[in-house]
Amino acid sequence: MTISSGESKDKTNEYSWSTLQDRLRASVVSICISFPIPFDTEINSMSYATGFVVDADQGIILSNRHVMGPGPSSHKATFFDNQELFLQPTYYDPEHDFSFFRYDPAELKGIEPKAIRLAPEKAHSGLEIRVVGNNGNEKMSVHQGELSQLDRNAPVYNRNSNGSYNDINTFYYQASTTSEGGSSGSPVVDIAGDAVAIKAGGNRAASNYMMPLQPVKYAFDYIRRGEIPPRGTLQVVFRHITHVQAEKLGLEAAAAASEGACVDESTGVLIVHKVVPNGPADGVLQVGDIIIAVNSAAVPGFPELFGIVDAEIGRSISMRVFRKGQFITVHAM
Repeated sequence: MTISSGESKDKTNEYSWSTLQDRLRASVVSICISFPIPFDTEINSMSYATGFVVDADQGIILSNRHVMGPGPSSHKATFFDNQELFLQPTYYDPEHDFSFFRYDPAELKGIEPKAIRLAPEKAHSGLEIRVVGNNGNEKMSVHQGELSQLDRNAPVYNRNSNGSYNDINTFYYQASTTSEGGSSGSPVVDIAGDAVAIKAGGNRAASNYMMPLQPVKYAFDYIRRGEIPPRGTLQVVFRHITHVQAEKLGLEAAAAASEGACVDESTGVLIVHKVVPNGPADGVLQVGDIIIAVNSAAVPGFPELFGIVDAEIGRSISMRVFRKGQFITVHAM
């Protein structure tokens, strides 16, 4: 992943944190979730979460994948003035923790939500942010924080539960805020009110995990056109390791750079963690392979790798990898 250094505080005079809640009030909704029967990774339950409007004309709301759930369910959005509208599931991402719902804008009376802009490019270490959502089922809570770690691997929430859903193959952001239950799906916004991430989960140490919006924005551009986002897969779980960790595995930085790796401008490389049997990469990639380049392009992180994988559906891709002390080229489709 390439890390850009930004100013630790937004110095613009155009916006103020004090007006943020008023600006976003109509665009953030509480979502009541009902799972009537156990299915796949979910038990039968009723709970609350958050979503936010990303296309007001079409009535498109963004939230988490675990909010939508994989099976029979119903979802009802409550807007700030207590209007309630049932939501129609529109898109459930096959891998990452985000989903899209739709509501009928014609059924909404008296308020006009404004779309919250997705701005993944604005995220940087030190960015002051607010998590705006249904924390504790209070409909509208604002929690402050600051983005710190931008390249952590996806968190594992339930290590002892084989059926629980955990995200894979994406970076996560980390920030210390006080947001807790009910805030899943909340927009993580900057002072301008643009979303730089989506709240996904947290732990008891007040560390909250936010999913970057690069894959969300990619899918959203298709969803708003009424198309299904094309998604490629190698059926491989990758993990991000630092250059120091890679050197301990025998990959010297100079050697990696000579093979096309992006060393000086990145924090690490991707390593193969799991390979699904009988998948497209079975017999091609091995656990422990370090990815140097794909189709001759450096892939220092997940966005670069899966940008190529999504663009090359149905075609073979060439992968330069470091395996057991040697650089080799393999091909997968």
